[in-house]
Amino acid sequence: MQSFPFTTLPNGPFQFNPVLDGINYQAQVVWNLFGQRWYLNLFDGSGNRVTTVAVVESPQFIPIEALSWDSIAQLVTLTTAIPHGLPVGADITQTIRGCSPATYNGVFDMAVTSPTTLTFPLTVDPGALVSLGSFGRDINLVPGYFQTSILCYRGEIFYVYP
Repeated sequence: MQSFPFTTLPNGPFQFNPVLDGINYQAQVVWNLFGQRWYLNLFDGSGNRVTTVAVVESPQFIPIEALSWDSIAQLVTLTTAIPHGLPVGADITQTIRGCSPATYNGVFDMAVTSPTTLTFPLTVDPGALVSLGSFGRDINLVPGYFQTSILCYRGEIFYVYP
C-alpha cells in the first residue's frame, strides 16, 4: 500500500507519483473553480493524460468485532463493533483489511443480515483467527484503467492498493 497525504499548495497543484499496476504515474490534484471541487488528473510517464476525475472520498472503515466461519455452510459471519449503517437485506461488495489469517482479507460480495452483521461465502477454511481488522468500501477513482491497483481517497490521504 502507498499513501500520499493531501496538502493544498498556495502556488500550484498538489502532486504525487503513484505506482499503479507496477508502472509510475504522475497525479495532480487541482481545484476547479466552476465545479467547486477537487479534481484528480492522472498522467503516464510520457506526460499523456490518462484521466481526469472528481475526487470522491471513500467512507471510513469500520472495526470488526468478530469473525466466524461455518464449515458446513461455508459462510463467514462478520460482526461489527458499531452499527455499520448499511440497509438490512442488501447485497453489497465490501473490502476486509488487517485480519489474520490473511484468508479473511479481500473483496467479498456480502449479505447484510442485521445492523451489525454481514455474511459472505468462503469455501476454504481460513484457520484460527489471530487478529481482527476492519471492513468498508473503497471508491476507486480510476476504475477500469488498471488490473490490480486501485486509487482511493480517504481522510485527506490518497491510497493505492495493493
